[in-house]
Amino acid sequence: MIQCFNNALEWLSSDQIALRLGGIYALERIAKVSAEDHWKIMEILSTFVRYQSPWKIHVEVQKQIDELSSPLQITEDQKLPIDIQGALTVIGRRDSSKELEDQKIDLRHATLMGANLTEANLQEAYLSGSKLQGACLNQANLKGAYVIGANLEGADFNQANLQGAYLIKANLTDACLFDANLEGAFLRRAKLEKAILWNANLQGASLIEANLQQTNLEGANLQGTDLRGANLQGAKNLTQKQIELAHIDSETILPYYLIRD
Repeated sequence: MIQCFNNALEWLSSDQIALRLGGIYALERIAKVSAEDHWKIMEILSTFVRYQSPWKIHVEVQKQIDELSSPLQITEDQKLPIDIQGALTVIGRRDSSKELEDQKIDLRHATLMGANLTEANLQEAYLSGSKLQGACLNQANLKGAYVIGANLEGADFNQANLQGAYLIKANLTDACLFDANLEGAFLRRAKLEKAILWNANLQGASLIEANLQQTNLEGANLQGTDLRGANLQGAKNLTQKQIELAHIDSETILPYYLIRD
């Protein structure tokens, strides 16, 4: 087992992507049969993802994203390398029952644009400051995850579990959260312009001072949702009944077709 582990680590550090992939899946096989090595391997793979940034965004492009909020077009040569995607897939499908309460996946500040994290288990993971524009997180488990200040522009969270997640100041512009569970989530000052929240559960969520301009809220559950200071100008398919169930104040900006009670 020790020799297999050492071989996998050697492959992971190879200049050849095929060998790196072999190392990733060899580590996964070891983690499945060795509970003792499980968490060590997840830490190794998380570190690999964080520090093997697939590509660096040009300073001017990053400035455009951060300051002008212009949509980022991911080009063919900017797609996530298959070894980074492979490591994410292994992390996302790991057996988390082998982990202690204080053992959390750490992907902070990782550059993961366009990543496929469908059905990934990222419960209580650290993703703050990460770049996940255009990523697919459909049906992913992000319950209690820390996603503070992350860039999630154009990402898909359809039917994802974001219950109690920390999304403070996160950028969810143009994101799709159809039927997502955001109950009790923290979205203070989050950017949700043009996001789709059809049938999303926002019960008890905090959206204080959040930007929801032109957001589609058709069928969204806003019972007890804190919308104090939120900007809902141009919000689509929002009903008077939904607003009456939420908490608003004099600073809340409502769409023209709704009245303040």
